[in-house]
Amino acid sequence: MKKPISFLLSAALAFSVLGGILPIKSENDFAIVSSAEALSESETMLPYYYTLMTKEEKRLYLQAREAVMENKSKIKLMGRISEESLYKIICTLFYYDTLTFNLSSVDLNYTPSNAELKLEYSLDNDLYNEMLSEMDEISDEINAKFKESTSDYAKIKYIHDYIVSSTDYDGSDSFSHYAYGALKNGKAVCDGYSGAFAYLCGKAGIQTVNVIGDAKGEQHTWNKVYCGKSWYNVDITWDDPVTNLKENSSYNYFMITDETIGLTHTEKAYGFDSPAASDDTQSYFARNDLVASNINDAKNMLSSQMISAIEKGQTTASIQMKDQKTFNEVVSYLGMNNSKAAVSLLSSVKKKTDADIVETGMWSFTNPDTYTYTVCILYEDSSLSDYFYDSESLDDDTVSFFKKLGVNV
Repeated sequence: MKKPISFLLSAALAFSVLGGILPIKSENDFAIVSSAEALSESETMLPYYYTLMTKEEKRLYLQAREAVMENKSKIKLMGRISEESLYKIICTLFYYDTLTFNLSSVDLNYTPSNAELKLEYSLDNDLYNEMLSEMDEISDEINAKFKESTSDYAKIKYIHDYIVSSTDYDGSDSFSHYAYGALKNGKAVCDGYSGAFAYLCGKAGIQTVNVIGDAKGEQHTWNKVYCGKSWYNVDITWDDPVTNLKENSSYNYFMITDETIGLTHTEKAYGFDSPAASDDTQSYFARNDLVASNINDAKNMLSSQMISAIEKGQTTASIQMKDQKTFNEVVSYLGMNNSKAAVSLLSSVKKKTDADIVETGMWSFTNPDTYTYTVCILYEDSSLSDYFYDSESLDDDTVSFFKKLGVNV
């Protein structure tokens, strides 16, 4: 995450709004502003929160944005402007605008009739423009894959999958906190992941907002995306977890509600509260009819997903339960990975596919925060290295379990 904004205030002024959260009482309809010949560079890819500003705030925002994109060291905003308006403008530049990622700090001298912003940058202007150019090339290649009939949902999923498949969670790269790190170098941390998602969606004409907060006690950023007249949470970082398992990506945090993500994530508002996300029908599991209401549903869905995974040469299959009660029942039913229920499921799948899979036991894992259950499909004559990046780091019990199932260790 970026470091907090630094404000330098006149001695007579108390900038009290900094300590509070500004509620957004209603959402306005918005039109996505993306690249167009009639627009100046500073008017393209405008952030969603720009659409919630007053006419005067928008005028001042464009002035400040242009200065940032040109790496100017200072700018004076003339006209009567409230402390609250100024705070919203600076927060939007600093946290929510996909094109002002070069901004590193803002010092402010303020009077009711004008505000002077002293700007500092993490990148020089030549490098900033070079990065934008390379990111544009990547987004153009992606957008070329979309047809006129491609739905926004399909675009969002493609962008999600593209970032997950091409990026490793790695903070060692000098650009890992930028969208560029994810898109060009394939290495990023949470703000690099979320920045890349916001940038590619913006280029595809899809509106997003960055969400800043904590996740299980650690600073974190993720996104909300607008699709089909509703907002949804997407956390690509958590869908690309750092694990030893080779097939480790998921859709657990794709197009989910505030209620679901709120079990692990807490938002911190800077200038704006993010738009509410309450629709639970567009998650990966909901759209693909993979939300089980009972044990029988879970068995059938797991069987179907395992068969599909085998046909694709994959080793994992996942489903979701509708609530905590169903999740607990399914986990209890399948019990140990070599339980009668688990073996019965594997035997049924093997019979339907005639695939050389191990049927005497399976390895599975759960995510109790999203009620998801994942089965690792083991193949006969396979090795630990087929499933894990570093099989030597596995504990003795895990190695022993796989050995008993006939996996080469």
